[in-house]
Amino acid sequence: MGLEFWANVSVVWLSFLCFIGIMIPLAATYFAIRGMHVVLGRARSFMGIAQRYSGMIRSKTDSLSTQVAKPIITAESKAAQADEVIRSLADDTSR
Repeated sequence: MGLEFWANVSVVWLSFLCFIGIMIPLAATYFAIRGMHVVLGRARSFMGIAQRYSGMIRSKTDSLSTQVAKPIITAESKAAQADEVIRSLADDTSR
C-alpha cells in the first residue's frame, strides 16, 4: 500500500463527504418547496373568498360614499351659484 492508494482513498473519502454535505441542503430545499406548494394550494381557496368579500365591500363603500357626497356637492354648487349671483348684483350696483 503505497502513497497512490491512500491518495485515491482520500479522494473517494472527500468526494463522499462533499456528496453528503450537498445532499442535506438539497433535501432541505426540496421539502421547503413542497411545503410552500401545499401552503399555496390551501391559501388560494382562502384568497378567493377574501377577494369576493373585498369586492363586495368596495362596491358598497362606493355606493355609500356617493350617497353621502351627493347632497354636499349639491349644497356647495347651490352656494357657489348664489355667491355668483350676489357678486354679479354687487358689480352691477357699483357701476
